[in-house]
Amino acid sequence: LRFEVNVPRKFNLDLDSKGGDFVISNVEGDLAGTTMGGALELTQLKGKISFHTMGGKVSLTKSEVDGDVRTNGGKVLLEDVVGNVNGHSMGGDVVYRNVTDRAGSGTGKVEKISSMGGEISVSDAPHGADVSTMGGDIDVRSAAEFVKAKTMGGDITIDKIDGWVRAETMGGDVKVTMVGNP
Repeated sequence: LRFEVNVPRKFNLDLDSKGGDFVISNVEGDLAGTTMGGALELTQLKGKISFHTMGGKVSLTKSEVDGDVRTNGGKVLLEDVVGNVNGHSMGGDVVYRNVTDRAGSGTGKVEKISSMGGEISVSDAPHGADVSTMGGDIDVRSAAEFVKAKTMGGDITIDKIDGWVRAETMGGDVKVTMVGNP
């Protein structure tokens, strides 16, 4: 079955599905949903969000939101997002691209990301990054203050850090480029 529902631009949502995808776009309000086995495709949202899927990928793009998105078994992509939002995955990659606070300068907080079995990629962490994965590579393109990175089975690459680093891997290479005034 497939349901397509149109709502006003400003509308609160609380969705629950036992096994389907959510595709939500162009809505403002308190937005929440849980699905037991589908993907979450979220775009052009505004407001507070809380979405969880037990077995699918999560994509949050072009939005101004606060809250979190979670998956137990897929990739998480946050791209072109303004606000205080967190992405979590128990078994997939977690990627942050162009995630900023409302002033346009990073989220104003430490980027904390953990994954039980996927790659972690952070484009910019101006207030630091604390990232860990049990089985994938870690890539931080730019960071200030500090980076704590830990992986059990992958490479760690930090392209540009103006601060301190603690990097731990049990099965890969570590490459760090320090910038700024030591």
